[in-house]
Amino acid sequence: MIDAATSALPGELIAAYRAAHYQVLTAPPLLLQIDRPDAALAALLQKHGTGCAVLLTASNPASELLAEDENAQRQAALLAELAQRGFATLPARNEAPDGGWPAELSVLVLNADAELGTDLATQFGQNAFVMIGHDATPRLALLR
Repeated sequence: MIDAATSALPGELIAAYRAAHYQVLTAPPLLLQIDRPDAALAALLQKHGTGCAVLLTASNPASELLAEDENAQRQAALLAELAQRGFATLPARNEAPDGGWPAELSVLVLNADAELGTDLATQFGQNAFVMIGHDATPRLALLR
């Protein structure tokens, strides 16, 4: 993973990733924000017997907008890959708080580490993913 100071990504794009709302679609939904510990997330992870997770999307690779049906196909491929590898998942959605970018389907992958996040985010052409460690704090993991 790459530090924001040495990333090839524009600062505005990194800021948008950091400001995004990452919503896990449980009942009730969890609204995750980068670098903010979340007690409800900690409880969810504990309920599922894990202390770590990653949040991934296959939509809009390299932050280039694709058609909705193409994004849906990409997300289905990501979910199939995760199912094949035996990972438990929960549906999620990434949203720009100002509505300046279309919401993206994503997935919370339980009991997943940074290596899996890096592998799959790279495979699906993403600039970054969200990593969640034992402290239940979502962190932005930059790949470029």
